[in-house]
Amino acid sequence: MVETIINAIIDFACGLADVIMFLLPMSPFSALELAFDNQLLRHINYFLPVGEALNILTAWGIAILGWYLYSLILRWVKAVR
Repeated sequence: MVETIINAIIDFACGLADVIMFLLPMSPFSALELAFDNQLLRHINYFLPVGEALNILTAWGIAILGWYLYSLILRWVKAVR
């Protein structure tokens, strides 16, 4: 009986996650890409690769955020002073 309840809760959570994923766009940056899709950006991108710079900046930001979260968790556990 307990297994049936747990399976029902898991099925409900999976169904809810499917509905949420269906409502979200495929890419959260699709509107940003459409806004920057113009001739001027193409000319600027010839000399300064804006797309690659944004990708590198995003990866760098994620790495720094991960480092700060890791440090925060270790300080919370009192592993590091």
